[in-house]
Amino acid sequence: MNTLRHLIFLLATVSATAFPAAAQAPFRMVGDYECVAMDKAGLYFPGSDEGYDQVRTKLDTLLSGRSCDFTIWHVGGSHVQAGYLSHALRNNFSFLFPTATRGVLFPFSLAGTNWNRSFDFGVNGEWTTCRNISAEPELDLGLTGFGARTSDPQASFGLDMTKDTVKIWDFNCLRVLGYGSSADAFPVVESRGVEYLPCRTDTVARCYDFILPDKVDRALIKFRIPQDGCFTFQGVIPSRGDHGISYYESGVNGASLPCWLRCRDLGRQLGLIRPDLAILALGINDSSMASSAFDAEVFKERYRTLISIIREASPHCSLLFITNNDSYRYGGRRRAMVHNDNGVTVQKAMMELAREYSCPVWDLFAIMGGSGSVTAWRDEELVGRDKLHFTKAGYQLLADLLYNAMLEDYMAQF
Repeated sequence: MNTLRHLIFLLATVSATAFPAAAQAPFRMVGDYECVAMDKAGLYFPGSDEGYDQVRTKLDTLLSGRSCDFTIWHVGGSHVQAGYLSHALRNNFSFLFPTATRGVLFPFSLAGTNWNRSFDFGVNGEWTTCRNISAEPELDLGLTGFGARTSDPQASFGLDMTKDTVKIWDFNCLRVLGYGSSADAFPVVESRGVEYLPCRTDTVARCYDFILPDKVDRALIKFRIPQDGCFTFQGVIPSRGDHGISYYESGVNGASLPCWLRCRDLGRQLGLIRPDLAILALGINDSSMASSAFDAEVFKERYRTLISIIREASPHCSLLFITNNDSYRYGGRRRAMVHNDNGVTVQKAMMELAREYSCPVWDLFAIMGGSGSVTAWRDEELVGRDKLHFTKAGYQLLADLLYNAMLEDYMAQF
């Protein structure tokens, strides 16, 4: 990492501080909140940091102006499905670095659930849906944790990428994830009135690749389905085919580690994106129980299983753990909200895993102030009334803090 690049980065920092209207990067300005323990907001390495060197190298290559692919995969539950945290992080990176892929998308409206509406799908036809929180999913699931099946030859999805208020994520490549009941059941893509067949089909990873002649921000995904056949749709990845940062998020409301471990196509589809960094934010649903019922050793072993899936798909993938937010949980009498007392136990377990894998922890539990701190965050309107989920402003704050922590770790290497 050369001195010139350090000076350029430092000058950009000074410029952004002195003239905030003229510069977005490199660090994000955060509000002055009494409830935030700013001294805890950096990345913490309980042991060696050698497992994180790849991330620093990728950031250094991008900051030097050289071509590089840096793929991030962020997995979790409702904090991730909501999309506000992950998309704010994606946009933060896009202010400073070239971007390549928007991530993997699913028509959440079809499943009757929430998303941040930075993209949209028009849905046609008859579909049945499934998600990984089902104890025995009826469909094979993959990277999104969702699936939708149709036997309707008129079924289609109209993908619309113009909804983002920050930037338009146009694309000229589409990768449709899913599988047909036979080789005769497959997707086709229509763009500007022209239909395109897959240029590549991977029956192992269950994906269909399409290349369009021009960059567009809308496309129609249709399906060729023979009589008595069906197609199962697992998601779509729009991209530009460029180099830069690709930020993928996989979140399902209520999902715990066992939910992601039951996604049969997860490993194969992680092999398609080959993440360089996995942000591991599972734990809030795993620990949503009485303290006497939560087994930290089982929790860690499930994480080891997930990490083995990740590392099989991308052997040199770095890891970053995010501890649970202090929160309440459903579980009192008549499903009343009670405090989740497992925050310290999950924090300790993640510290032990981070030491084992030579990677960092972003200690959200400590940043909030530890056990009981969620009330102060609610009072400053960063957490909702349920004292479990963050507000949009809260997710933006978390995205800015984590982004700054990653850049500060990079700067510390000079």
